[in-house]
Amino acid sequence: TLTGATMLSKVRWTTGTNGAFSAVGAASSTTTLDGLSRDDVIRYDTPTFAGFKLATSMQDEGTFDVAGWYGGKFGGVAVKASAYYANIEAGSGGQRYGVAATAKVGGFAVRANYGGERAENSGLKTKVWMVGGEYGAKLSSLGTTAFYVEYYNAEDAQTAGHEMDTLYIGAVQKLDSIGSEMGIVYGKHSLSDSASTDYNDIDSVMFQTKLNF
Repeated sequence: TLTGATMLSKVRWTTGTNGAFSAVGAASSTTTLDGLSRDDVIRYDTPTFAGFKLATSMQDEGTFDVAGWYGGKFGGVAVKASAYYANIEAGSGGQRYGVAATAKVGGFAVRANYGGERAENSGLKTKVWMVGGEYGAKLSSLGTTAFYVEYYNAEDAQTAGHEMDTLYIGAVQKLDSIGSEMGIVYGKHSLSDSASTDYNDIDSVMFQTKLNF
């Protein structure tokens, strides 16, 4: 699904009744807390045992991370969970962590995650959480249709004192015959800060098409 900074990379917040553009970019008010991202690393993954798996990686300058995953079934409920911790020595340094879980029964699924980051010498103590739900069913010969709702909250994501709330409502249609999918997602974004600036809400709509080769 398309969410987060993907939809907001070129958007700025407006303020007040006259809608004047501020210097604050919408994407700068949220974050993905994406582990060590796609930097070059040396990594080791354990075999999966009883649904559990661990991995650790290391970069230069002593930066490292460790993560764990679990997947299993309890009755008719499929459960997935993960957690990670990263100690970052490069740049300003800091620590990053997160946990996530998903439960699925038939076509229904619920998910939640929580993450945080403490950046040294910046004063930022980022906190991000999300809850969401999804229903998927094969409503036509095209493939499975999924409808989802997600709610995000990001606090001190990239700027101290900023708190951003976002509601996403979307749908994705699988196209089995060509191994592709297409979808649409609506986002409602709001921002507050410690200075009580009157930021106007942002409404966004994005279409997506995914092609597999």
